[in-house]
Amino acid sequence: MSFEVFTARRRISDLASAVYENVFYDAMDLVLSKGEWQSYVDAVNGRKVTFESMNDFLTHPDGLAVSDLGLFQKCVKVVASSTAQVAGMAKRLLIQLKELGMEDAPFTAERAAKHGGDHTEQGDNITLLERGTSQSYLLRRIARDCPELLNQIGKGKTYKSVRAAAIKAGIVKDVPTVRMTDPTKAAESIVQRVGVEFATQLAIQLADLTKQASTPL
Repeated sequence: MSFEVFTARRRISDLASAVYENVFYDAMDLVLSKGEWQSYVDAVNGRKVTFESMNDFLTHPDGLAVSDLGLFQKCVKVVASSTAQVAGMAKRLLIQLKELGMEDAPFTAERAAKHGGDHTEQGDNITLLERGTSQSYLLRRIARDCPELLNQIGKGKTYKSVRAAAIKAGIVKDVPTVRMTDPTKAAESIVQRVGVEFATQLAIQLADLTKQASTPL
């Protein structure tokens, strides 16, 4: 794989962050200017890799390997129309991709909404495996419902993960988890997460259940 393709591909593996990074757009600019979206010679084994079209390059395992082209296009468009520092770079990339033959792909979150968001049907663009919890599904929903959160996802940003941003957007519910390896730490975690009142009621119920369980029949 060429250095430029490798760099762009590596960044795009974290789509939410890549579309706001200069390094991604710089790498793509080199890929396009060198014509590596049509063909390139693998720097490791000398194998020549060719692509049938821009869409083929974007989705091919030896290209950018974008798993959801519609989501990729949507995210870049969101950045291009924003006030982000890289908005101009995103707009330029979209123009270049279009001029070189990129065709629009369906943005699958649009169809998901017609089926009630998390409850997709057999044969829909969003597979049953992705229903409601996968990163790509949540990212599609964020891009559609709360695009302003996209530039706040990633290391050192407001939301460290796509799921955290999805919780903020109200797409998924934050279900607290408590580790049960240490009773004291578990109790502290419960009080911190659900409050003193609920924790007190829980303690009373646990005491009653414990008493019933220990009472001989």
